[in-house]
Amino acid sequence: MALVKACKQQLQAMRDNGWDVWLDKVSSFCGKHDTDIPDMNDMFVARGRSQCRVENLSNLHHYRVDLFIDVIDKQLQELNSRFNETSTKLLLCVACLSPNDSFSTFDIEKLVRLAQFYPKDFSNMEFTFLEDELKNYIFDMRLHNKFSALKELIALHKMLKIVKNPHRNRMGDQWLNDSLVVYIEKEKYGVPNDME
Repeated sequence: MALVKACKQQLQAMRDNGWDVWLDKVSSFCGKHDTDIPDMNDMFVARGRSQCRVENLSNLHHYRVDLFIDVIDKQLQELNSRFNETSTKLLLCVACLSPNDSFSTFDIEKLVRLAQFYPKDFSNMEFTFLEDELKNYIFDMRLHNKFSALKELIALHKMLKIVKNPHRNRMGDQWLNDSLVVYIEKEKYGVPNDME
């Protein structure tokens, strides 16, 4: 998000104060390649259009306003629509899950806010315990050295043991619970292999 913010600021600065620098670069390029440079004070002549219908615009207005500023405005508009206030908050919250630098960006408050973006996925009871569960989670993650070298969410995903694998993703939580109880009791009471 810092890069997006910096990009928006640079585009805005270019829009406000970058025309002269850009025009100098274009003029230099045209000079090196023997390309004609239009006089910015001349009237702009649109190619392929009837001359009687074209507004009287200078080359300066056409190239600066209709092209240079218009392109920058479109880029800013695209960034603002893709990274609006809601999506920016969502991305900042998701960034808190990054395992990089031993989960240095982990932020319980932002992760609780992330969960609030998905009210259908959390019951009131789950929201009540979420903060404590997140404290336990980060304590456990930082306790084990095998998680300290992780850099990306995908690496964290690969490291975690997932009980509900793709073959079992349709089973309900109660049935999964019952299966785990049977498995644990089997280990506890030493059920022979031929009875499995």
